[in-house]
Amino acid sequence: MAVVVSASQNEIREMAGKGVNIAPHRKRMVEEQLDVKFKDLDDELRIVFVCAMWLTGFDAPATSTMYLDKPMRNHTLMQTIARANRVAQGKTAGEIIDYIGVFRNLQQALAIYGSGSGGGVEPGDLPVAPKEEQAATLREMLDELAGYVSGFGVDLTEGLGVTGFDWVAWLSSATEALLVDDPTRCGFLQRADAAARHRDPTACSSG
Repeated sequence: MAVVVSASQNEIREMAGKGVNIAPHRKRMVEEQLDVKFKDLDDELRIVFVCAMWLTGFDAPATSTMYLDKPMRNHTLMQTIARANRVAQGKTAGEIIDYIGVFRNLQQALAIYGSGSGGGVEPGDLPVAPKEEQAATLREMLDELAGYVSGFGVDLTEGLGVTGFDWVAWLSSATEALLVDDPTRCGFLQRADAAARHRDPTACSSG
């Protein structure tokens, strides 16, 4: 974990007045290559708190989750959310957690900067569904998955809260039932992947 912020005059005294000792953080920012460490998949640095730094022009493809708690608009907003939208091995999708309603400005940003790939965005055409709609869609996917595996004698609710050897036994039994042949395995992976990615299932890899 690290903090990355721009240096300011009298920052030690000002931050101390707010009950924060920024000195050790500034020491790390000066002496350590935090950007290199953060991009290194083998390094232990996994969480970074930033303020106006690493938001635009910083490419770390493995970054999967970003938490927003400051107002942003237009180009800055588009560039910032793109930080979590890079392709990386083992990464299924980026996730943006919006604490203060930044996505209210997304439609305007897309109207300005999205015209090059499709003619802009019409009013009300925001590509972010309300949480209630997303939850309902996910519930449908999970219900479909549960219904599918139940046809092979697997009850997903039986695995909830199970630990230790009981979990190993339940998982082994479920695995054996769902990997019995390629069609069964493919059907399960297709639905499980759709729920994990929260998207419509379209294909199943046999690899």
